[in-house]
Amino acid sequence: MKHFYIAIFASALSSVASYANAGCANYTDGSMGNTPAPKYLVCYDNACDITEATYQCANTSSYQAGYAVGWDIDCKLNDDETESCTFSWQGRPIDPSKFDRLRIEEITD
Repeated sequence: MKHFYIAIFASALSSVASYANAGCANYTDGSMGNTPAPKYLVCYDNACDITEATYQCANTSSYQAGYAVGWDIDCKLNDDETESCTFSWQGRPIDPSKFDRLRIEEITD
């Protein structure tokens, strides 16, 4: 699962790095102007949705994101350089033993 988290951080930092709003981009409140929200493929087991990010925040030690279909991610880089993440579905936390059932990939052109 470590590679999944690293991919999340790398994608997040590249997606959010250009925004000056404390490393955050909110795609639902109009503050991003004409910038389209990034699209993602989100799969839990074999159920997949194509969705958009609703928000993304990132810095060198954390990443938070929400997706229009109801998933939220909160990841932190620990002092020992391991990642710890929590995933939520419509506000309900997902048991860590089920994290490997979730796959999130940015859709690029």
